[in-house]
Amino acid sequence: AHRRRLGHQISSWSSFAIKFALAHPVIASCIVSMNSPEQLHAALLAADGNYPDAELVARIHALNTTDKDP
Repeated sequence: AHRRRLGHQISSWSSFAIKFALAHPVIASCIVSMNSPEQLHAALLAADGNYPDAELVARIHALNTTDKDP
């Protein structure tokens, strides 16, 4: 449901989480837990410099605040 609401192609939530963290202008690094060589490879691919723009980050923050129960 969130993928449609974001209007953005997300193939992997774990990769997107890394990209989302690294998209923040004051974050220079990100510590990620990995359990296999495949997860290490995926994390390295996610840190490719192609991160969400400010508009997408704002839409994600809006989802976080609007989805909470009162």
